[in-house]
This record gives sequence, structure tokens and C-alpha cells, in this order.
Amino acid sequence: MNKPEISKYILCTYIAFMIGIMALTVYIAHLTAPTPTSMLIKLLVIGILLAVEAILMLVVRSILRLEYVLSGDKLTIKVSKLAGGMKEVRIKSIKSVKRTLIPFGFRVFGASFHGGRYYIPGLGWAFMAIANFKDGVLIEAENGKYIITPSRPDEFIEEIRRLKGGA
Repeated sequence: MNKPEISKYILCTYIAFMIGIMALTVYIAHLTAPTPTSMLIKLLVIGILLAVEAILMLVVRSILRLEYVLSGDKLTIKVSKLAGGMKEVRIKSIKSVKRTLIPFGFRVFGASFHGGRYYIPGLGWAFMAIANFKDGVLIEAENGKYIITPSRPDEFIEEIRRLKGGA
């Protein structure tokens, strides 16, 4: 099992947004609503803010629980459904594995700055499950491309190569 080093910038950004939304929710809750219509609008806005807050909490939880598991014949990327769900890659299906910079991409599905399906110019479609911007590993397999950020990425790559050689 390999748990990535979590970027304090990513985590702090999400936590700062959560604190800001909580503060805004409390501020709106304390505003007086002179009419029933304005009270209804106030409650609607508070409901939307609470939903956004819940999503941010789930993203933070997903980041903290992210892990990559190498077991025998497969790599399992354990990430929440919010960021695309658990992915399994058969070791023998891996064509290449190498260090990479975390690329700029266009997120299609998943949680920003953390994971999901991305279109990356020059690479194409890839599933990303990252917790920092420095430990990038690109895995190209028969069933797709994956970008992950395991702790000790060079050792992780060597372990995949060792397992692939024995497969």
C-alpha cells in the first residue's frame, strides 16, 4: 500500500474554501428577511451553500484516503466515487511507467485538483488521482492512461517493473 504525500497547498485551498463558505452561510443566516419571499430565497441560498460545503468535505476526505495498492498482479487506485471511483490495472497490461510532471488538463469528470478523467493536450485522455504536484507517475496500460502521485515514486516505478518482469 502506498499513501501519497498530500500537498499542503491543495489541502489548505479546500479547507480555506470550506471556511469561507461556512462564514458566508452564517452571515446569510443572520440577515433579517423582511418578507416571506426573501426568507424563501435566503433558505434556498443557505441550502445551496450547505450542499457545496458537503461536497468540499467529501473531496477533502477523498484526498486524505487516497492510496495506491500493488498486490501481486494488479495495481488498485483507491479513490472516492467523487473523483472517479476505484480503478484496477493489471500489471501485465502496463505498457510503460515513468515519472512525469503533473500536466495541465481539462477535467471532464471528477473533483478538481484531485482526480477524475482529464483530457491532457499531447497525451490524450487520462485518469488522474493525485494528492500533490511533484510526485507524478504516468502509467500507460492497455485499458488507458493513469497519472498518480505515490510517495517514493521511483521506488514505486521499480516495484511495478519488478512485478511486470515476474508476470
